[in-house]
This record gives sequence, C-alpha cells and structure tokens, in this order.
Amino acid sequence: MIYVKSTLAGVAAVVAALIVTALIMIVILVMKSRDLPAGQAIGWDPISFYRGSMIAWMCLIVAFLVGFAWEYRRVIRVR
Repeated sequence: MIYVKSTLAGVAAVVAALIVTALIMIVILVMKSRDLPAGQAIGWDPISFYRGSMIAWMCLIVAFLVGFAWEYRRVIRVR
C-alpha cells in the first residue's frame, strides 16, 4: 500500500507540474503577443512542446520522483 500511495503522489506531482507549466507558458505568450503588429498572433501546441523537448520530459520525471519520494518518506516516518 505504501508504493501505491507514493505512486499516486508522484502522479499528482506530475499533474501539478503540467498545470504550472501551462500557466507559465500562457503568461509568457500573453506578454509576447503584446509586442506583435496588429493582425498577427502567436500559436501554442502543448503536445508538440512535450513531444520534442527532452528537458520537458526530464522535468516531469523529476516531478514524479520528488512526489514519490516525498510521500514514501512521509508514510515510512509515520510507521
């Protein structure tokens, strides 16, 4: 049961990292779009962002490992 709870905590950390990343990217794109000439726009495809970026995948893996380790240490300490 310890590993299941820790895995769920890791998945929750990945979801939180995805949400934070999306919010940061939206803020960056809104700030960049203010400098564009009239009639132009900036597009963003989050799937292609994660498909082509090894750094983004490594950040998600690190988020999972941090969430997993956090919950694992917390559960072990309570026992």
